[in-house]
Formats: sequence, C-alpha cells, structure tokens
Amino acid sequence: MENLFGMRYPPLRQQRQRMFFSPPPMVEKSSHSRAGDIIYTLAIAAICTVICVVTINLIGEYLYYSARTRLERSEQERSALFKKAASLEKEITTLQDNNTALVEEVASLKNNSAALTKEVTSLQSNTSVLRSGLTGLRAKNASLDRENTFWRDKHRVLQEKIVELNKLSAKRMEQAEQSAIALHKLREEKPAMFFHKQDLTEREKLKSERERLVKSWMQGLQVRKENRDTVSEDSRPQAEIRKGEDDFSTKDMDDYVKGWAKKHREIKEERDGLAKRIKDLEKTCDDCKTRAQKANQKARAEAQRTREVYDRDITFKNRQIAELNQKIRNRDGQIHTVDKTLVECEARRKALAVELKESKEREQAIAAELRDAKDKVSKMAEGLDDDDLYRWAIEFVGPDEAPSEGEWEEVSA
Repeated sequence: MENLFGMRYPPLRQQRQRMFFSPPPMVEKSSHSRAGDIIYTLAIAAICTVICVVTINLIGEYLYYSARTRLERSEQERSALFKKAASLEKEITTLQDNNTALVEEVASLKNNSAALTKEVTSLQSNTSVLRSGLTGLRAKNASLDRENTFWRDKHRVLQEKIVELNKLSAKRMEQAEQSAIALHKLREEKPAMFFHKQDLTEREKLKSERERLVKSWMQGLQVRKENRDTVSEDSRPQAEIRKGEDDFSTKDMDDYVKGWAKKHREIKEERDGLAKRIKDLEKTCDDCKTRAQKANQKARAEAQRTREVYDRDITFKNRQIAELNQKIRNRDGQIHTVDKTLVECEARRKALAVELKESKEREQAIAAELRDAKDKVSKMAEGLDDDDLYRWAIEFVGPDEAPSEGEWEEVSA
C-alpha cells in the first residue's frame, strides 16, 4: 500500500498490531522516497506556517479592529461623559448660585416676616387701644342714655304734675265760674248791693265798715246761739225779729258777695300763679328736653363719628392685617417651594455625583481595557515585520496622519 508520495505502508491490521504491540518495522527507503518525505514535510510546514500567519493576521486584525472600535467608542463615551460632566458641573454651579440666591431670599423673607409680625403686633395693640376707646365711648353713650332716661322720667313727672295742676285749675275755674254765675245772679237780683268806688280811702272805709258789720253780725250770731235755749223766738217781738232778719239779710248778702269776690280774686290769683308756674315748668321742661335732646344728639353724633372713625380704622387695620397674613402665607409658600427646590437640587446633585463617579469608573475600566488591548496587540506584533506594522499603523491612525516610510524606518530602527 502506497500513499500519494510513493511511500509504502503495511496493511492496516499489521499496522495496528505494530502500533500497539511492537515498534514499527524499519522499512528501507529509497532516495526517491526520502525526497518525497522531505517535500511532504516542507509542504506541511509551509501550509502550517501560512495557516499560522493567516490565523495570527486575522486574530491581530480582529483584535485591532475590535480594540479600535472599542477605543473609538470609549473615546466617544469619554467625550460624551466629559461633555455631560461639564454640563453637570455647570448645572451644579448654576444650582449652587440659585441655592445661594434662594438662601438669601429666604433670609430676606424671614426678615420681612419678622418685620410683618412686629407690624401685626403693633396693629393688634392699636386695635386693642381702639377697642378700649370704643368701649369708653360706649360707656359714655350709656351714661348719656341714662341721663336722658333720667330727664325723660323727670319730664314725665312734671307732665303728671302739670296734668294734676290742670285738673286743679279746671276745678278752680269751675268754682270761679260758679261763683261768677252766682255773683251775676246776685247782681241781677240786688243791684243796689253793688257799687264801685274808685277812691282808695273810701274803699278802706267801706272795708272797715264791712268788717265792723261782720264782727257785729258774728257777735249777734253768737248771742243768738247762746240765748237760743233760754229765749224762744215766739217771745221776741215781731218787729225785732223782722229787723234782725233785715239786718241779717243785708249784712249777710254783702258779706257773702264780698267773700265770694275775695275768694274769686284769690282763686284767680292762684290760677294765674298756677298758670305761670305751669308755663315756667313747661318752659323748664322744654329747656331740659331741648338740652337733653341737644346733648343726646351731640353725644350720639360724636359717638357715631368716633365709631365710624374707629370702625374705619379697624377695617383698614384688619385689611392691612389680612394683606400681611396673605403676604406671610405667600412667603411661607415661596419658602416651602424654595426648600423643596433645594431638596430636589441636592438629590439631583447627589445623583449627578454618583453618575459622574460611575462614568469615571467606566472611563478607568475602558482605559484599562484599552491598555490591555494595546499590550496584546504589541505582543502579537512582536513576531511581525515592519511592513505589517506599518500597514497596521496606517489602518489605525489613517493615511493622513500616518508617518512616512522614512520616519517609520527611523522609528523602527
């Protein structure tokens, strides 16, 4: 059995037996078979060398392109990360500036809130003072109302007294009218009894004469009363009785008329006095009423004016307090928003710091991997010649940035 190169092999069974049980037999070869073996060995070696070179070339190119791709990708990621880090740094700076501005604004808002609190306290104290003043005015108004009630009661009492005096005056007037009617009847019946003297002395004489007659008449009445039980009227003479009756009738009528005239004058004077007193009382009551009304109107006007002023001041102060409270609530809302923004900025800053740290770690890992790839490429390129390395360099950096052949020879030398 011969192979392609003319070499003879024993049969398969003998070959197996020789392989496992005994060394292969020494076959005597010719020069032709030895040349074939050398050629076969050289061919196998050349094929293996080509395969190894191609394999190494392919592996190197694959590693080169993969490393170049990863390097470009890492460079892109690195530039993107640097850009992102720069933007994050810029944003962090902006946030810090905003944070400083917000802190200053919060401090100013707190100062304004303190000032507003002081102003609210002063307004509340002013409101308390105004309320105390309003309480004093209400007390004064109450005292004026009590005084008005007192004057009204007094006026009512005076009105009652006036009514009583009017009743008494009406009664006296009725009595005077009755006396005047009686006097008129008496004048009509006995006109001789009435005479008028203008002389005062004559009137005084008549008055003294009438008084004497009245006294004598009273004495006669007393005597008659004393002698009524002892002396009967039948025993007396008729002329004396008639004379006594005539004297009695004349004196009695004259005294009666004078007494009624005097009583009429007294009643008239008393009525005039009562009327004058009633007028004075009415005038006093009207004056008191007018004064009380004026005082009440003045007090009410002053109280109303003061109440309006106080109500206007209180309304204005309450509106100011409401505005200040609204400002305080708005500032509190702004402070809350600023605090919330500060918390969000701090959380975002921490997240960006963590992301920056991760990007730095990723960059370090890519740089380490790139160094490993460079080391592998350099190790793989140790067995290659300068032409292959020059070709790889051109492919790696590009034809524009690649060195010339002379520079490459100088570098490789």
